[in-house]
Amino acid sequence: MLLFTGRPSPARRPCRERSGVSRNRTVPGRALAKRLELYSVKKIEFSLAEQMHQMWLEYAKDCLGQQLDRLNAADSSSTVKHQQQLLQQLSEAALRLDLTGARMLVAHASTASQIGLSGICVMETKLSFRLAAPPHGRVLTIPKVGTTLHVELGSVRLTLFASQLTVRPAERATKRFRSGQRPPLVHFDSLLEKAAADAAGRGCDAQ
Repeated sequence: MLLFTGRPSPARRPCRERSGVSRNRTVPGRALAKRLELYSVKKIEFSLAEQMHQMWLEYAKDCLGQQLDRLNAADSSSTVKHQQQLLQQLSEAALRLDLTGARMLVAHASTASQIGLSGICVMETKLSFRLAAPPHGRVLTIPKVGTTLHVELGSVRLTLFASQLTVRPAERATKRFRSGQRPPLVHFDSLLEKAAADAAGRGCDAQ
């Protein structure tokens, strides 16, 4: 007969009991977000949103810096195909960004009254962005479907076609693109203009 006394050793206790959290739990997790009322909050201090934005700028530049440097370093001798490859790499890196903290402008929307609205993203869900609007931090819910957003990143403006972002942020961050598959949801305005100008300049030189 076996007799056990006291509490089981930590090595034999279930993982959930030892750590206090489920192994499959996401951070922050939808359950936690509901407890914190992130889905229903109507207003936040805009100064907090601005702090989030400054942290996001550092994060985004850190994530995209290498690709941006490569594209900016591409001189007029670079082929159009090479510049397109660099833009493709930059687009795929941008798709994996966590957009919480990004400053967004609604350029196009199915609901006309939402066009022109702007704010700092304080939460992203599968189907919407929640923006803290200046100056008082009123929280706006912007549906992704039918919406085009502009996101400023230094001298570069990203145009996001949000209809094609209708996945959970964590899923987008790990998405892998097949070779030759272009993600049709990011547009780098100033960089594309630079590439077009370089191509036009080479055409003039050839004449």
